[in-house]
Amino acid sequence: MADSRKFSSEELRALSENLREQRNTAEKLLKDRHGEDFNRPLAKQFVRDLFGGATCGIEDAEVREWYNETLALVDHVFGTQNLYVRRFIKLQKEHDVDIFGFNSFSTGRLLKDSFNILEDCIKQLEMKINITSKPKKQDRRVFIVHGHNEQTKDEVEKFLTKYSLEPIILHKQANLGKTIIEKVEHYSNSVRFAIILLTGDDIGAKKNTPHNPPSFQTKKGTLIANDQWKNAILDNLKKRARQNVIFEFGYFVGLLGRENVIILYEDGVELPSDTQGLLYISLNSDWQNQLVNEIKAVGIDC
Repeated sequence: MADSRKFSSEELRALSENLREQRNTAEKLLKDRHGEDFNRPLAKQFVRDLFGGATCGIEDAEVREWYNETLALVDHVFGTQNLYVRRFIKLQKEHDVDIFGFNSFSTGRLLKDSFNILEDCIKQLEMKINITSKPKKQDRRVFIVHGHNEQTKDEVEKFLTKYSLEPIILHKQANLGKTIIEKVEHYSNSVRFAIILLTGDDIGAKKNTPHNPPSFQTKKGTLIANDQWKNAILDNLKKRARQNVIFEFGYFVGLLGRENVIILYEDGVELPSDTQGLLYISLNSDWQNQLVNEIKAVGIDC
């Protein structure tokens, strides 16, 4: 099964041009058969052609040849099981009807619907071209978002370097007169992947957690909270990542796509809610092998 991800950027550009040619041919064929009525609803055009002398029930060999060539091209680019190929096959079943043969109506609908599918194909291919055209150096850069746990940050940095990847850590980059958020924007544009380190640098609890427990006064006048209330408060406090880490976490998911973001977390750290579909890897697990496998899965050699 062919897959456009296996083509080089040069090959993808050539295939994109071929799709454009087929799209333009579809437009020409449709205009040749419907003249200035290209944008007229085809159902009305068909009725006019029926009573105006247009041929019906006669196969249009030129359109059929174009259709077969286009289907073969889309199959070559995207693969037999791709949605675009299935849509083209469905068109043939819908419009190549036995009662009328390849008449004015079915031909027009086939060409018009094919034109729209080709537009979608071209847009999809352009996205793939943009991805494959990224500089090789960019493919090796991995942004590390971290909190105050220097040991974990250093371990991940050394691990990436071992696989010839280039870790990007914000505080090690030149400021260039930029604010923090401007630095994040600037250096994030040069990376392909991001690793988010969720370490327990802060603690917090829900708003309704007991925070004003009973206390008593010692002879020295010191207020001491009741032990039972102390324990209740501590039980409700959760280890949390720094707020800037959570902010940058969301930023990179939006920028790179969730498949290009991995979260490494300390056990016991409160994880963000409503983040299904993201991959979390515990730092207490065999995170090194899991991380390498995920980086390779998105097409980064390491």
